[in-house]
Amino acid sequence: MAKHIVFNNIGVAALVESDEAKDWWLNNNNAISSEVISDNDYEAVVYTLTKQINNQTGEITNNLSIPSHDFSKEMVRNLLNELIENVEYTIANYPSVPSTWPTIEQSLKNINLDSITWPVNAANWLDALHKNGITVPSPVGEIPCSPNK
Repeated sequence: MAKHIVFNNIGVAALVESDEAKDWWLNNNNAISSEVISDNDYEAVVYTLTKQINNQTGEITNNLSIPSHDFSKEMVRNLLNELIENVEYTIANYPSVPSTWPTIEQSLKNINLDSITWPVNAANWLDALHKNGITVPSPVGEIPCSPNK
């Protein structure tokens, strides 16, 4: 499945996992263009942070300063719940969301944090889950934030 950087007038608007999500951003969020990126670059920018994206130009470069933090179960649960709330808000309040988003919502709700030994040292909370075999579908960069955030 093609991954994309979606741009608006300011720079990068979103990183998305599918053509359908790219089209949704282009039709509903003042986005003006998109660019295909490789699966490896997407994973490196979103999960492991071994690469970084310039928010104005979309240029992807090696990250020379990869963060490392201990993530607790509570920290990850809070961030996961925030993402679930954003998905729920988007589905309820935006027209014609990508068909995968309701499935993503359920997949997020089904993540079992009890299966992980905490804390996990990782670049970010998505990486903490990724290191434990849990890939968060359509992570933070694809789903718009609700106005409550």
